[in-house]
Amino acid sequence: MDLKGVTMSVLLLSAFVTLFVMNAQVVEAHGCSPFLTKLYLTLENQMEKPATAIKVHCKSKDNDMGEHTLWNGMHTTFSFRTNFFGNTYFWCDVFWNNKWKVFDVYVDRRDFYRCYRDHCDCKWAITSKGPCFWDRIEQKYSLCESWRNKIYE
Repeated sequence: MDLKGVTMSVLLLSAFVTLFVMNAQVVEAHGCSPFLTKLYLTLENQMEKPATAIKVHCKSKDNDMGEHTLWNGMHTTFSFRTNFFGNTYFWCDVFWNNKWKVFDVYVDRRDFYRCYRDHCDCKWAITSKGPCFWDRIEQKYSLCESWRNKIYE
Protein backbone atom coordinates (compact mmCIF):
# COMPACT_ATOMS: atom_id res chain seq x y z
CA MET A 1 0.00 0.00 0.00
CA ASP A 2 1.42 3.37 -0.96
CA LEU A 3 1.39 6.55 1.15
CA LYS A 4 -1.79 7.82 -0.54
CA GLY A 5 -3.63 4.59 0.34
CA VAL A 6 -2.46 4.71 3.96
CA THR A 7 -3.55 8.35 4.26
CA MET A 8 -6.99 7.54 2.86
CA SER A 9 -7.35 4.59 5.26
CA VAL A 10 -6.41 6.76 8.24
CA LEU A 11 -8.90 9.45 7.16
CA LEU A 12 -11.71 6.92 6.77
CA LEU A 13 -10.93 5.34 10.14
CA SER A 14 -10.86 8.80 11.77
CA ALA A 15 -14.23 9.68 10.23
CA PHE A 16 -15.73 6.39 11.44
CA VAL A 17 -14.42 6.87 14.98
CA THR A 18 -15.68 10.47 15.03
CA LEU A 19 -19.18 9.39 13.92
CA PHE A 20 -19.18 6.59 16.50
CA VAL A 21 -18.23 8.98 19.33
CA MET A 22 -20.78 11.57 18.20
CA ASN A 23 -23.46 8.90 18.02
CA ALA A 24 -22.62 7.76 21.57
CA GLN A 25 -22.96 11.35 22.81
CA VAL A 26 -26.33 11.70 21.08
CA VAL A 27 -27.58 8.45 22.64
CA GLU A 28 -26.46 9.64 26.08
CA ALA A 29 -28.18 13.02 25.66
CA HIS A 30 -31.45 11.88 24.06
CA GLY A 31 -31.80 8.19 24.86
CA CYS A 32 -31.74 7.14 21.23
CA SER A 33 -29.71 7.46 18.09
CA PRO A 34 -30.86 8.58 14.66
CA PHE A 35 -28.43 6.08 13.15
CA LEU A 36 -28.88 2.90 15.16
CA THR A 37 -32.20 2.93 16.99
CA LYS A 38 -35.72 2.32 15.82
CA LEU A 39 -38.44 4.90 16.26
CA TYR A 40 -41.52 3.72 18.13
CA LEU A 41 -44.95 4.94 17.12
CA THR A 42 -47.84 4.58 19.58
CA LEU A 43 -51.51 5.19 18.79
CA GLU A 44 -54.04 5.36 21.65
CA ASN A 45 -57.82 5.35 21.30
CA GLN A 46 -59.08 8.44 23.14
CA MET A 47 -62.47 8.71 21.47
CA GLU A 48 -64.85 10.80 23.56
CA LYS A 49 -67.83 8.44 23.23
CA PRO A 50 -67.70 5.49 25.69
CA ALA A 51 -66.94 2.03 24.32
CA THR A 52 -66.01 3.22 20.85
CA ALA A 53 -63.85 0.70 19.03
CA ILE A 54 -61.70 1.94 16.18
CA LYS A 55 -59.75 0.08 13.53
CA VAL A 56 -56.29 1.43 12.76
CA HIS A 57 -54.29 0.38 9.71
CA CYS A 58 -50.86 2.02 9.36
CA LYS A 59 -48.46 1.60 6.46
CA SER A 60 -45.78 3.13 4.31
CA LYS A 61 -44.89 2.57 0.69
CA ASP A 62 -42.75 -0.39 1.78
CA ASN A 63 -44.20 -1.58 5.11
CA ASP A 64 -47.68 -2.61 6.22
CA MET A 65 -48.08 -2.61 10.01
CA GLY A 66 -51.40 -4.46 9.87
CA GLU A 67 -54.88 -3.63 11.09
CA HIS A 68 -55.55 -3.29 14.82
CA THR A 69 -58.82 -2.89 16.71
CA LEU A 70 -58.54 -0.59 19.72
CA TRP A 71 -61.22 0.01 22.34
CA ASN A 72 -61.21 3.21 24.43
CA GLY A 73 -57.96 3.53 26.34
CA MET A 74 -56.20 0.78 24.36
CA HIS A 75 -53.07 1.45 22.36
CA THR A 76 -50.86 -0.20 19.78
CA THR A 77 -47.18 0.40 19.06
CA PHE A 78 -45.05 -0.36 16.04
CA SER A 79 -41.45 0.41 15.25
CA PHE A 80 -39.48 1.26 12.15
CA ARG A 81 -36.21 2.79 11.04
CA THR A 82 -36.09 6.02 9.11
CA ASN A 83 -34.38 5.80 5.76
CA PHE A 84 -31.05 7.43 4.94
CA PHE A 85 -32.62 9.95 2.56
CA GLY A 86 -34.87 11.56 5.18
CA ASN A 87 -38.14 10.91 3.36
CA THR A 88 -39.71 8.20 5.54
CA TYR A 89 -43.51 8.49 5.43
CA PHE A 90 -46.23 6.50 7.20
CA TRP A 91 -49.96 7.11 7.18
CA CYS A 92 -52.82 5.52 9.10
CA ASP A 93 -56.35 4.75 8.01
CA VAL A 94 -58.74 4.93 10.97
CA PHE A 95 -62.27 3.48 10.90
CA TRP A 96 -65.11 4.33 13.26
CA ASN A 97 -68.80 5.20 12.89
CA ASN A 98 -68.88 3.40 9.52
CA LYS A 99 -66.34 5.70 7.86
CA TRP A 100 -62.64 5.71 7.13
CA LYS A 101 -60.45 8.72 7.89
CA VAL A 102 -56.73 9.10 7.24
CA PHE A 103 -53.80 11.05 8.65
CA ASP A 104 -50.05 11.25 8.22
CA VAL A 105 -48.69 9.54 11.31
CA TYR A 106 -44.99 10.02 10.46
CA VAL A 107 -43.49 12.46 7.96
CA ASP A 108 -39.72 12.62 8.35
CA ARG A 109 -39.37 16.38 7.76
CA ARG A 110 -42.14 17.13 10.27
CA ASP A 111 -41.61 14.41 12.89
CA PHE A 112 -38.00 13.29 13.05
CA TYR A 113 -36.88 15.91 15.55
CA ARG A 114 -39.99 15.84 17.73
CA CYS A 115 -39.91 12.03 17.99
CA TYR A 116 -36.15 11.92 18.38
CA ARG A 117 -36.08 14.42 21.26
CA ASP A 118 -38.71 12.31 23.03
CA HIS A 119 -36.47 9.23 23.24
CA CYS A 120 -37.43 7.99 19.76
CA ASP A 121 -41.06 7.69 20.78
CA CYS A 122 -43.89 9.23 18.74
CA LYS A 123 -47.24 9.18 20.55
CA TRP A 124 -50.64 9.96 19.04
CA ALA A 125 -54.07 10.14 20.67
CA ILE A 126 -56.88 9.24 18.28
CA THR A 127 -59.95 11.43 18.93
CA SER A 128 -63.11 12.13 16.93
CA LYS A 129 -61.85 15.67 16.21
CA GLY A 130 -58.54 14.38 14.85
CA PRO A 131 -55.24 12.81 15.86
CA CYS A 132 -53.17 14.67 18.47
CA PHE A 133 -49.40 14.32 18.91
CA TRP A 134 -47.85 14.12 22.39
CA ASP A 135 -46.04 17.37 23.16
CA ARG A 136 -43.18 16.44 25.47
CA ILE A 137 -42.64 20.05 26.56
CA GLU A 138 -46.31 20.67 27.43
CA GLN A 139 -46.70 17.08 28.74
CA LYS A 140 -50.01 16.60 26.95
CA TYR A 141 -51.53 15.73 23.59
CA SER A 142 -51.72 19.21 22.13
CA LEU A 143 -50.42 19.16 18.56
CA CYS A 144 -53.67 18.20 16.83
CA GLU A 145 -54.41 17.67 13.15
CA SER A 146 -57.62 17.46 11.16
CA TRP A 147 -58.95 14.25 9.71
CA ARG A 148 -58.89 13.75 5.95
CA ASN A 149 -61.39 11.53 4.19
CA LYS A 150 -59.85 8.37 2.84
CA ILE A 151 -59.57 8.30 -0.94
CA TYR A 152 -60.14 4.77 -2.16
CA GLU A 153 -57.75 3.40 -4.75
